Amino acid sequence: MCICWIHSTVPDAPYIIAETVNSYGLKFKYFHILDSDYANPFKENKNIEKDFEKYKNIIYKKIILGYVIENNNSRWLTNIEISNGIIDAVTYENDVYIVGSVEPWERRP
Repeated sequence: MCICWIHSTVPDAPYIIAETVNSYGLKFKYFHILDSDYANPFKENKNIEKDFEKYKNIIYKKIILGYVIENNNSRWLTNIEISNGIIDAVTYENDVYIVGSVEPWERRP
């Protein structure tokens, strides 16, 4: 299993990791942690899993980090909320798992 949270400053890193893991010839679950911008309704080409289809040994899963609305204010997730959300995502193994909220988009902190 791979859990990958990689900053956008190294855009090729998720694919380098996938290529390496894929080369082992064993099935791997690849949990790709994405920031809330991935859920931007105005952003095009959000079908990132298509990029991973060429890796035949990768079972690709997305974890999207959102925000929390609390007391009519929005805030980013805490480290504990992120950690617990990632644990839940790995436990439930949904193809897409959202930690917190990503809607409404205009409520992002």
